Amino acid sequence: MKKIKIGDKEFSVSCHASCYRDYADIFNRNILKDLQITQQFASKQYSLSVNYKKEHPEYSDKQIYELIFNDTIKDLDEFIDCITRLCWICIYDNNKEIDCYEEWYQSLERLSLSDDWMMEVMALCANCFR
Repeated sequence: MKKIKIGDKEFSVSCHASCYRDYADIFNRNILKDLQITQQFASKQYSLSVNYKKEHPEYSDKQIYELIFNDTIKDLDEFIDCITRLCWICIYDNNKEIDCYEEWYQSLERLSLSDDWMMEVMALCANCFR
């Protein structure tokens, strides 16, 4: 069992084969497709970061972050939806008594693309289903 921190809240997470079925039952979506969406988004951000740093070494990290944000904003809603569903199912896998997804999501104070939990959840799910 792993622990992740979102804002000031800590959650225990796990991912087992049952997550595949539970995800489909609860969200009516395919967990592997949503995982792929999150991985593609993260990969795109990384590639843009490398390219912008190479093309514009004079730019500050903040300027590069703004360029990346502007280039990926059209995909941001889908990424946030997918990564939060993946996170919730990993919490649910460990604790069936968790609030429903909507209530849990509303309880989060903030989400930041630089938060470690996003990569941790993607890695946890990827390791479960490879």
